[in-house]
Amino acid sequence: ASDGELAWPLIREKRPDIVITDIKMPFMDGLQLAALIRRELPDTRIVILSGYSEFSYAQEALRLGVAEYLLKPITPRNLREVIRKLAESVREDKRKQEERIDWQEEESREKQETARRNLFRALISENVSSGEILALAQEAQIRLVAPIYQIILVYASYKENVKNQEMADSLLETITDGLEECCLFAHTVDSKAALLTARSAEELQEKRDALEKKVASVVGTLEEPHYFISEGRPVQH
Repeated sequence: ASDGELAWPLIREKRPDIVITDIKMPFMDGLQLAALIRRELPDTRIVILSGYSEFSYAQEALRLGVAEYLLKPITPRNLREVIRKLAESVREDKRKQEERIDWQEEESREKQETARRNLFRALISENVSSGEILALAQEAQIRLVAPIYQIILVYASYKENVKNQEMADSLLETITDGLEECCLFAHTVDSKAALLTARSAEELQEKRDALEKKVASVVGTLEEPHYFISEGRPVQH
């Protein structure tokens, strides 16, 4: 861009990791542009090229958090070295951000799993009120309120083959995929508990049939599958 005013919409659109700008430009100078970038794109590195050695310019650049303030004349070699250093810094920051996101996602999954375990324990306990159960369901981000419920237990055992058991565990996690408002819980080491909710007995039957068909297709992909399904009776509470 030939000046700061033309550069700004391009920067907002492209969101670059590094911006190199002259300090002296028509319409909008480099410091004004740097201020806009810093306010809207705080992670963008800014390199200012300046023929002005007055301390006030450098002081304002430091205040704006400019990454580099280079006095002219600048050699291509020096500029390349600066860009290389900033590129490494950008990559390192992105790596740390990805690690932070992965950690946050893992922490969120662990909290969700704990909330689901707490909910399942409450559901099979006779000493927990409906209000407490609904509060736990909200914490687990599970929509629990429905006219009719049913629990399905799915067992699959591969004690002689650890690899097969791991595959079975992984596959069983998928048995509720595609079933609307169907919650899956860990029951025992080799079983899962699926909580079906429905608006009518007919809809519950459809979900039950779909689940059992999915279980058969999933477990049937393993060698010598050993599994069975246990159905609880439909209830309204």
